[in-house]
Amino acid sequence: MGWPDLVDGWLDDQRRRQTESYIKRGRPLALASTEELMRGWIQEFRVWTQDPGHRQQAMTDFEVELTIRGEGAPCDKVDTEWKALRERSVAERRTRRRQDLVNFTTIPLADVPSRSLVVCISAIFE
Repeated sequence: MGWPDLVDGWLDDQRRRQTESYIKRGRPLALASTEELMRGWIQEFRVWTQDPGHRQQAMTDFEVELTIRGEGAPCDKVDTEWKALRERSVAERRTRRRQDLVNFTTIPLADVPSRSLVVCISAIFE
C-alpha cells in the first residue's frame, strides 16, 4: 500500500465521518435548494481560502448535502480561489524549507551522522 492509497483511505474515512455527523444532526440543509447549497458552498469556500483557520463545518455540511443528492461541490466556480490557495501553499512551503535549512545549519555537524546529513539536505530541497 503506497501513499496515494493511504491518503485516499484517510479521505474516505473523513467523508464517512462528516456524512455520519451531518445525518446525526438531522440533515439541517435538507430543505435548501441545490442552488442555495452551491451558493453557500462557494461562499464558505471563499471565506476559508482567505482565512484557513475559519471553521469549515458549514462548507462541509453544504458539500455533504450536495453529495447525498448526487451532486458534487461546485469546484469549477472557484478556480481563482483554488489557484490563489495553491500559490500561497507553495510559497509557505518554500518559506518553511528555507527556515528548516536555516535551523538545520545551526546543528553542529559533528553531531550528525554523514548519511543523515545527506537525507536531511535532500528532504529540504525536494
